[in-house]
Amino acid sequence: MSYLQLQKIAKSFGDVQVVQEMDLSAAAGEFIVLVGASGCGKSTTLRMIAGLESPTSGRILIDGRDVTAATPADRDIAMVFQNYALYPHMNVAQNMSFALELSGTSKAVIAQRVDAAAQVLNIKHLLDRKPKELSGGQRQRVAMGRAIVREPKVFLFDEPLSNLDAKLRGHMRIEIAMLHRRLGKTTVYVTHDQIEAMTLADRIVVMDQGCIQQMGIPDEVFNRPLNRFVAGFIGSPTMNFLNATVKDVEGQLRFVGTGFGCEVPESMKATAHRFIGQSVVLGIRPQAIQLGASDHGLGFSLRVNVCEYLGTESVLSCTLLDEASSVTFTAPGNHMGLINQTVPVHVPLESIYAFEPGEHGRSLGL
Repeated sequence: MSYLQLQKIAKSFGDVQVVQEMDLSAAAGEFIVLVGASGCGKSTTLRMIAGLESPTSGRILIDGRDVTAATPADRDIAMVFQNYALYPHMNVAQNMSFALELSGTSKAVIAQRVDAAAQVLNIKHLLDRKPKELSGGQRQRVAMGRAIVREPKVFLFDEPLSNLDAKLRGHMRIEIAMLHRRLGKTTVYVTHDQIEAMTLADRIVVMDQGCIQQMGIPDEVFNRPLNRFVAGFIGSPTMNFLNATVKDVEGQLRFVGTGFGCEVPESMKATAHRFIGQSVVLGIRPQAIQLGASDHGLGFSLRVNVCEYLGTESVLSCTLLDEASSVTFTAPGNHMGLINQTVPVHVPLESIYAFEPGEHGRSLGL
């Protein structure tokens, strides 16, 4: 059963439609991550769930109750903001308990909930401190504690880690994942960081231009993207795209580009027949490109322009010789010696993606 439901939710600001008739549901205890670039409509969607924005049309249901017109306080949700939103004149304990005090919760219950949340978040030693005395990570824990003590039906997170440094973001991701497993609450989490989406989500919702481009478990979204936008957004480094044409060469379907060509993979042949003589876009993940020539798969030559050595692997930024397209690939070890060199590479057939032309061109392999 769906615990949180968005039914044909849409939002416009004047003539600008920010969210376009979205249908989305989350099961009880599910962790949903809305991911996309700035301006895609993900934060507006979260704010409509929270009641901070009113939808232009559509309905929002929580635990079977229509809350579309309900105030934020009447929705039984708790939201963690990007900027923490702590009261500077209150100490940690007061910040965490303030909403409970407003609702008339007894002092004994407040004390018990604050103590339990502080224990879970390892901030008991900070309860008497003011926000200005805390680090960014500690402030974020306090903001999370303030949400936890309310024991809401739904947790909402609006880019909660974007103000933290890289190392602390990684640590807080682990803490949020552990917290969700401990509490088991339905959670909607907004981020532009696809690494956060892949590591935290039960299901990822990839958004662009106010629309859901794909929704599924992380493995599905990464390995079976529905269109070129999803393929290019999910994955680091980002997927490479090369222009090609589908050709029938002596009865064999082939992808042919400038300086490269290969047989159409078996999984795409039924669809590729419809594109004979037409342009398509090949997608290749950087991790799928292998150094060295091969008689099998897709082979081509690259000129290495930049090598970023990361300790265990190198990220090589290259140029496809005959097409002048940019190509990035990863390889184990240190390959600084390949800078300004021309190297042969190949890609196994099963690692090739193909899409119709255009930013949101559909996949040929599904």
